[in-house]
Parts: sequence; C-alpha cells; structure tokens
Amino acid sequence: MFLIALAGCACSGYLFWTINSTPNKDDIESNIAQSAPVLNVDPLYVSMDTFTVSLKPTENESDRVLYIGLAVRLADSQSSITLDKYLPEYRSRLFMLLTQQTYETLSTDEGKNNLINNIQNELKKPLAFKQSINATDILINEFILR
Repeated sequence: MFLIALAGCACSGYLFWTINSTPNKDDIESNIAQSAPVLNVDPLYVSMDTFTVSLKPTENESDRVLYIGLAVRLADSQSSITLDKYLPEYRSRLFMLLTQQTYETLSTDEGKNNLINNIQNELKKPLAFKQSINATDILINEFILR
C-alpha cells in the first residue's frame, strides 16, 4: 500500500513539474512577436513595354514572330530606380536574348520557364559601371507566337 501511495505521489510530482516547466502557447506567441518583427513589404513591380521580335529561323520554321509583355518584380526601390534609369540598356539585352529563341523551344512549357530564367539572369548582370538590379521574379503578361 505504501508503494502505491509513493508511486502516485511520484506521478503527480512529475506531472506538476512538466506542466510548469513547458511554456504555454501565449508565452511562445508573445516571445515570437517580440523577437522577430514582421516586415510587411509591398511587392514592387515594373512593367516593361511589349517586345515584338522575329524568332531565330530553323529548318522547319521560318518567319516566326514573338510578341511578349513582361513585368519584373524587384527586391528593393534602388533596383527600380536603376532599371528606370538604364531601361534602354536592359531592353536591348532582352531584345538580343529574345531574338535567339526558336518557335519550337518557346512552344513548350519548359521552354517558357527557361526563357523566364534566362531573362532574370540577363537582368541581374551588372552594367558597365557595376550597377545591377535584383529581379526576384519575371512575370509574363502577354505571350503570342505567330
């Protein structure tokens, strides 16, 4: 009988210790709220004028045209200022990239995804005076292959 009472006391002592030693949900939420302020940053988009380019001819396809409209999501306002200031240079880079594409490549989803990655990489390359932009995403708003 004494052993049963001792075991009961030990169990209740253990329960009391675990309940009091683990932080409750309110404490955890208040610690998170105090330690990490939430930054609510609005997205920053810059729309580019549409491009109409002749695609690179292949054996099977020639005289194909791409009409594409893009929006660039930027990480910061400095990137927006740089893109606006040097827009003709960035458009020229993209124009040269787009003219190297083929109809067969761009008619697949994989080709479109590769184009988005290539555009993003082209925009991230620094200019002559080391200015660069931080493009976090490229959004295609218009896309016509003819």
